[in-house]
Amino acid sequence: MVRKLEAKFRKPASGQVSARCKVSSDELFRWSTELASRGRLSASIPVEVIDGTGATVLSAIVEWFIVRDTPNIR
Repeated sequence: MVRKLEAKFRKPASGQVSARCKVSSDELFRWSTELASRGRLSASIPVEVIDGTGATVLSAIVEWFIVRDTPNIR
């Protein structure tokens, strides 16, 4: 679930748009470890939206609240 979203619109997009994010392998390992041990985590991910000319049209930080899926026990 998205907990928080901070975005800056830089300019109007031209053509198709796509999004990208860069997260280090160290950060992915930390998230994986925290999710395994606590069953949940809060992860902030930087996102850029790029238009058809390659220009960055939006920059954002998306904070996700992630919970490990556990089967129902009855």
